[in-house]
Amino acid sequence: MKLADLLEKYPEVKIANRSVNDKILKFFDETPMKGTGLQLRYERAPDFFKFLDYQSKDYFVFYAEKENQVMGVGTLVIRPGMVHGENVHVGYLGDLRVKFDKRLAILWRKFYGDLMANIYNIEEFHHCKYLLTAIIDENVQAVKALVHNDRLPYKYIPKAPYQMVNILMKTPFLGLRKHSYIVRRAHEVDKESINLFLERNHHHRSFGFSFNKVHNELDYRLKNWNHFDMSNMIIVEKGGNLLAVTGLWTPSPAKKIVVEALPKSQEKQLKFLAPFTKIPKVEEELKVQYMTLLTIEESLDRKERQQVFRQLILELHRFDEVKNSHMLAYTDFPTQDPLLPALKGFIHFETPMTLYQVVDKDVRDRDEIMDGLPPGFEMALV
Repeated sequence: MKLADLLEKYPEVKIANRSVNDKILKFFDETPMKGTGLQLRYERAPDFFKFLDYQSKDYFVFYAEKENQVMGVGTLVIRPGMVHGENVHVGYLGDLRVKFDKRLAILWRKFYGDLMANIYNIEEFHHCKYLLTAIIDENVQAVKALVHNDRLPYKYIPKAPYQMVNILMKTPFLGLRKHSYIVRRAHEVDKESINLFLERNHHHRSFGFSFNKVHNELDYRLKNWNHFDMSNMIIVEKGGNLLAVTGLWTPSPAKKIVVEALPKSQEKQLKFLAPFTKIPKVEEELKVQYMTLLTIEESLDRKERQQVFRQLILELHRFDEVKNSHMLAYTDFPTQDPLLPALKGFIHFETPMTLYQVVDKDVRDRDEIMDGLPPGFEMALV
């Protein structure tokens, strides 16, 4: 089945390309996402599609128009991945924005339901079997409309609670403990060992990334991410053994985060911290360094994993890209791999979110059973 066959039933729904870039950007400016705490604005200008290029070469931007005005947008990214050792394709549903219009809402719901029901059969989607999306827990409106809505022909199954952890700073005089871990930047000569380490630790994860002959995620990022090379990869070693890997990176300017407003409570805290660290200001870009591909040797017990992570965080605060940013960010999975206890002595805040799998209500065999490992998921790319 071709995607065009599905779209024939929905003439109002189209696939966007860069020729309608300005229309899509205008629509996003008119339909911002709003939270209850820190007010942020996400900017994708001048190229809405650039951020999607970072995620995969296979993506689709669906949009609906009414009287030549964009009224709804949703994206689907298809990437190679791993599910318990099997090479598969994993989809991610993102950028969902719809203006209020009763007829359009019904149309969009029906289209998405048809998309979910047929996704495995559509050739352009590489017979993708697994669809993911993430929702902020405090976004009550979205949870109600998507997760607790029995009228939808598809369902959102919670797969993993997680937290976006933003580390603002380490407390003054928090020193480096004596230890036998070595934290350093990687070099080209380290690429093979890093790749083997990532492949071994992602091979059996749910929705893990691929680092094999079918697809190599590290190679894709080195080729397609701006300002990202092997020197961005940071490794932790002990006794010549590789224990952890991460890649420091920011998607800006393809996706910029701008502070629109600060809650009074946070504003007071930030003013107090201003003499000690870089503080974000209203209408200023929030500069975040993301710990991408964060992977810690899965054979380590929880205590040592946290020790390795703590030493990594301590050392990263000496790196220029972290010093020149407002915060360092990573994804914490409290059920599968809690690392937050390692941040004693750091000032940080968390945003609770949930990773969902989206499945057609009539399809049972695509409901992936999570194991004890954190899933393959990259906060910097959502």
